[in-house]
Amino acid sequence: VVMEKRSLTLKKPQVVEKQFKLIEDEFSREMCAHHPKVQILRGVNLIILEGPDEEVQLAETKLEDPIKQLKEKRVQLSAALMIFMTSSGVISKYQTRFQRSLRSPVALEIGSDLVLSSLSSAALVEAETAVLRDLSELTVQLQGSIASSPHLDQVKEILIKATNEANLQELRVEVSFVPDPRAAVINVQLVGYTEHVNKLKDALQEYQ
Repeated sequence: VVMEKRSLTLKKPQVVEKQFKLIEDEFSREMCAHHPKVQILRGVNLIILEGPDEEVQLAETKLEDPIKQLKEKRVQLSAALMIFMTSSGVISKYQTRFQRSLRSPVALEIGSDLVLSSLSSAALVEAETAVLRDLSELTVQLQGSIASSPHLDQVKEILIKATNEANLQELRVEVSFVPDPRAAVINVQLVGYTEHVNKLKDALQEYQ
């Protein structure tokens, strides 16, 4: 923490903004009620508290305490699902949804795993449950005659058409065809919202 005469600059500014959003409502109410002379300002990826020195000192403590109480939950997802979450914009949608529906806001961040952060352990569990329920990855193996033309061409046409229809408004599902060089099979990978993954799976099974 770096203190200046009338401002407070927090370390690790690249994460402070995300952390602050998790406690913003509660902290803002605290400032209005007990430290009305302290202003909460936003710089580039940092939070600044400005006001009388004594008030800023007290506000600093009240800002740091809940940040220290933030909890993290790491959720292991496949590489394909992590890429989908990044490319589809689903992370920002989840954060907005969790802000409204959970007892405490939850932040999501993609790293080596999906990292969930919140003041509430219960909210972390609810968020994890929602993500694992809403998103899924499935691989269906095509073999025999269906793994070669003309059947494979027909399968691709059916799945690509269904994928394009699902993705008219936003990216909801992705399909890829991955040949297995060790055998005469094609792995069809379906990734996205579980509802649409299941629809593509049903279309594939119906064709088979």
